[in-house]
Amino acid sequence: MIQISPKNTGKLSGKVLSPSLTQVFGVYTKTKNGAQRGWSFVREDWFSHGKKTGEYRIQSIEPIQLTPGSSYELRELQIDFEFPKLAGTIQIDAYILSGEDMHSVLNPICIHLYGTLQQ
Repeated sequence: MIQISPKNTGKLSGKVLSPSLTQVFGVYTKTKNGAQRGWSFVREDWFSHGKKTGEYRIQSIEPIQLTPGSSYELRELQIDFEFPKLAGTIQIDAYILSGEDMHSVLNPICIHLYGTLQQ
């Protein structure tokens, strides 16, 4: 799960399929050994839900096994921002969900804006 706050300041995009497109198109890449790879949103209403709550839940199309102390890079994801006109902070946090458990990732992102932006 990727959480953007304040909500409605950013949108997650990139090579992530909606759940219905995953069934139609399958995946966007294959590994050298032919395994399917890629990401899909968990919710069909991912765009409206993300805009309303700042929360984007994604899942791997292929099974991923993470062990304690291991790392995994989320590639080909992008977050577009509408920067606030006044000073403020944009925070991006990511969590790994496993059943009812939620674990924070080690590298949250925080963007601080000072003053006003000139257009």
